[in-house]
Amino acid sequence: MSIIRPATTGRSDISRIAAEVSAHVASGIFLDATLLDLLDVQVRERGNVEAVLDARESLTFAELRREIDTTAAHLIGAGIMSGQLVLVQMPNSADYLKVLFGCMVIGAVPVLMLISHRHRELLHVARITGATAIITVDEHLGVDHAAMACRVAEELAVQVLVVGDRVPAGARALYATTPGDLGAVAGPTVGDTALCLLSGGTTSKPKVIPRLHGAYACVALASARRCQVTPDDTYLAVLSTSHDYPLSSPGVLGVLLNGGRVIMSVTASFDEVANWLETEEVTLVQAVPAVAAAWAQAAEQAPADLRAEWHIPTLVLGAAKVGTELASRLVKIFGCRIIQGYGLGEGITCFTSPDDPDEIAWNTQGTPVSDQDEVRILDPQGNVLGPGEVGELVEKGPYTFHGYMGAPELNAACFDNEGFFHTGDQAMIRHDGRVVITGRVHEQINRAGENVIPSEVESLVAAHPDVNEVAVFGIPDSEMGEATCAVVTVFPGREQPTRATMAAFLHASGVGAYKVPDRLVVVRAMPRKNIGKIDKLILRSQILGGAEAAGPSTGIEKKDNHE
Repeated sequence: MSIIRPATTGRSDISRIAAEVSAHVASGIFLDATLLDLLDVQVRERGNVEAVLDARESLTFAELRREIDTTAAHLIGAGIMSGQLVLVQMPNSADYLKVLFGCMVIGAVPVLMLISHRHRELLHVARITGATAIITVDEHLGVDHAAMACRVAEELAVQVLVVGDRVPAGARALYATTPGDLGAVAGPTVGDTALCLLSGGTTSKPKVIPRLHGAYACVALASARRCQVTPDDTYLAVLSTSHDYPLSSPGVLGVLLNGGRVIMSVTASFDEVANWLETEEVTLVQAVPAVAAAWAQAAEQAPADLRAEWHIPTLVLGAAKVGTELASRLVKIFGCRIIQGYGLGEGITCFTSPDDPDEIAWNTQGTPVSDQDEVRILDPQGNVLGPGEVGELVEKGPYTFHGYMGAPELNAACFDNEGFFHTGDQAMIRHDGRVVITGRVHEQINRAGENVIPSEVESLVAAHPDVNEVAVFGIPDSEMGEATCAVVTVFPGREQPTRATMAAFLHASGVGAYKVPDRLVVVRAMPRKNIGKIDKLILRSQILGGAEAAGPSTGIEKKDNHE
């Protein structure tokens, strides 16, 4: 059993994990099958049925499996071996699935980078995982991902494998390597690490979440059961499938492993989504409320005859609260039933049921998908709270992870003595048992489904040579849910940065676009608490109220949501 050791803590030792996996298999909580085994069941039963469609190709289950093996052979030819970790940074596509499963065939572990990550994140994750390779595309939406990966390769001993036509110096074309022999490959087991997710969480850099085959199959299938996925479903994947939510809750895996069909949409733009809705019989879509709200706004401005073609039978919403107003608009426009959910790449996943009344589906995040999940709400002193009381949500269950890779101190803080994982999310459990997420225990900005950590953005902005002090916080935004606002003071005699110049500075530092402040405000001085800390509550109130924050503000630039 080649479990990747996430940390040197008592909870995360290999023998304990192996014992837990064996117990879950024996009790029937886990199937004695890997994600590949479960895909092969569908290949045998539905081989000639279309499995995956993107803008470039269509593959049946049998064709997808052959392409996966072809990719696996080329990975061997590139020198990738069982147990090695490889960073995978690719947009939604059939090629993405070939690489994802191809790594699993040979026992390599894909670390799923977001397509929005940049050099800084790639370098950080490559270092803490000890990755031996980066698999990426040549270019996507104007970003030269191959060149970016090559910059990482210049600093670390990793090879760059490119899926695409243009391969820069220092990289190799994945499918130009001489295919290796799959006959000698043993393949993974239910207790092996299938993949690694990334979590923004409450720290400044991505944390690595190893997920075992058995545990990840468990949550994908349980999510699919809750959402009533069947082989007749066609799932339109609009969010990056390197996120846990659109990958396995129920996502691509939950649908494929139940014999359904997956459409890989490159973006979540309404133009692309509307095209798929008009041309394919889509039955299931997952989105975040900010994206769904943008679709609703676009649809409301379209002619009625076009709107009639944009039917979404089941719309699953997560990552932020929906609310009655938005839910009612979505139902009216798209004729959908809404399922609302909550989940973490680390573990707990909750959904409402398709059969729930609107009051539950629109205002709660449902209940855990496994009967084996345990959820508690704690006050700051660690006392268990009762129904209707708000506190921190802690959880444990069969598919909860065993710790972040290379972060023993963090793991010790995240897990208590009973094995409960402290999520950092603020919630309550209603009298009917439904979970309601009310916010974060610690500060965090949910920008269109991406977690932005104010402290990280503050450190990035503070590196600008003209910036003296900086405070970053979220502000309401009709399109993204929350936008990022940075308020700065400058050194005397220095030039005041604008949002455009700050964006250029951060981009040059290799920062992902979603971390660039949407609004930049320059002030003479910061309001402070009596202990001398910047008072963000007052600052945010003054910015939102249009008042001047401790002096006249200048250099205000309108946010650019299309960056």
